[in-house]
Amino acid sequence: MEIQQINNAKNEKKEDKTILISKILKPLLFYINYNLKIWIPLKENIEIADYLKSRNFNVEGFYDGVNFLSTRAIMTNYIFLIPQTNELNKYLYKAFMLGIPFAMLIPLYSLADEKVQNVLRSNANSTQILFIKTKYLFNTKLVPSIWICSKILPNSIEFE
Repeated sequence: MEIQQINNAKNEKKEDKTILISKILKPLLFYINYNLKIWIPLKENIEIADYLKSRNFNVEGFYDGVNFLSTRAIMTNYIFLIPQTNELNKYLYKAFMLGIPFAMLIPLYSLADEKVQNVLRSNANSTQILFIKTKYLFNTKLVPSIWICSKILPNSIEFE
């Protein structure tokens, strides 16, 4: 009986995570052509890759073995990532430098970080922000989050 309860709890947690992922992706996917290739470079974002694949998006996952921060070029149409790190500036910098349309979910409070601000300031002409209503889990806490994008949204600022 206890094993069944544990399994039920695990299934509920997985379902909750899937619902959360669908809520954070829904406003972004409105702007994405599902026939084009999406690269999910971070291993910790496997749930995003699985969710997109289940909706028939053309997904290329982390399994290709390419390290995002050290890659020089990749043949893809979009990059989606949610880095779980305090060094978001490095991921933002790399995403802008690759020149590929990207969307990176970050905690809203990260906009106060001077290093993040410097990267966004340096790429002000191509920075786009999608404000979403759903909080996402960063460092074990649900926090207000935004999508930082480049070359995806029709305007520099969009709201869900």
